[in-house]
Amino acid sequence: MLRRERVHFPALPGRTNHLPAGVLVPLHLHGERADVILQQRPTTMREHPGEISLPGGRKDGADVDLTATALREAREELGIEDPRVLGTLSSYPLYTSDYRLHPTVALLAHDDFTPNAAEVAAVHRLDLYRWLDAPFIEGIPWDLNGQEYVCPIFDIGAPRVVFGGTAQVLYDMLEVFAAAVGAPVPPTRVGTLRWADILG
Repeated sequence: MLRRERVHFPALPGRTNHLPAGVLVPLHLHGERADVILQQRPTTMREHPGEISLPGGRKDGADVDLTATALREAREELGIEDPRVLGTLSSYPLYTSDYRLHPTVALLAHDDFTPNAAEVAAVHRLDLYRWLDAPFIEGIPWDLNGQEYVCPIFDIGAPRVVFGGTAQVLYDMLEVFAAAVGAPVPPTRVGTLRWADILG
């Protein structure tokens, strides 16, 4: 993966975002597709119910670092075995909890999964090539310390859109992938959705 500066984004207003979560960005290349594998959390889960996320979670005592956490969680949640680690991306705070995502990108040899029904309600794919072809990516405006940002959202045809920290990680991945294939990155643009529409 191309070397780039990783950014540690500050905590969001009203949050500490002090809880590190190691998440995997599983990348599967096949034909003219480059899919990032996502999962939908069951609506019965206590934290982030029903949200579309990357496999991952909190570090436990046996994990040497957050990459190890991401790999362990991906194995437990989706049955992903022996992916090839490519590198890490910037860390992103979550809007709906005090977690902070620390993403590791890994290349998968196949896309056969064994989802853990207790943690995964559905498996989804986001094709990076498709989003590179988009004229722009819709987002939600938000204010951080007086400066306005646009948080991207990704409509992947699932019951819910991908938003928040996971969407920020995906846009970061899109930037890295675009640089690798020599393509421009679609800009973000304020769309019609607002936080109230997504968070209900």
